[in-house]
Amino acid sequence: MFTTTVLRLLSVIGAVICLVGVALAVTLGIESASRTPASPWLLTATATALIGGLVLTIGSAVTLARRPREDERRE
Repeated sequence: MFTTTVLRLLSVIGAVICLVGVALAVTLGIESASRTPASPWLLTATATALIGGLVLTIGSAVTLARRPREDERRE
C-alpha cells in the first residue's frame, strides 16, 4: 500500500505534530496557572494535535514494523 519511505515520513510528521501538541499543552498549562479560564480553541487545538499526532505516528510505525525487511524480501 505505502512504500517504506512514505511510512517513515508519516511517522516523522506524526512526531512533529505531537511536539506541536506538547507545546500547546505547555501554553495551556501556563494560561491555566494564571487563573484565567482556558480558551476553547486552545483546548481543542491541543487535543487535536496530540491525538492526531499519536494516531499518525503509532499507525505508521506499526505498519512499518509489520513489513518484512527489504533484504529479507530479496532472498
